[in-house]
Amino acid sequence: MRTGQHQFSEVVRDYLQRITYGEDGWALRVRLPSYGPAEVVVDPSLAFGLPLVVHGGARVEDLVDRFVAGDSVAEIADDFGVPAGEVEAVIRVATRTAA
Repeated sequence: MRTGQHQFSEVVRDYLQRITYGEDGWALRVRLPSYGPAEVVVDPSLAFGLPLVVHGGARVEDLVDRFVAGDSVAEIADDFGVPAGEVEAVIRVATRTAA
């Protein structure tokens, strides 16, 4: 297409695939891709809509708080039942400073 709208619609389509819809057509859950290998979602019916790690169900902020408090990735992973690689990915993203 000349207007470039076709490329834009592909980007929008990719983002929409990250949304899980209910039977009523409304969005139920959004997957947040910025956390890399960690599957993190926002679901308004869980944890007041705060980001959660799917494997283990821990809130992102709880993992980060524990890390900032001095706990190791292994301790956090064990306590929350989240794979260590996902804990590390969440912490890396959540503690990244703005450029």
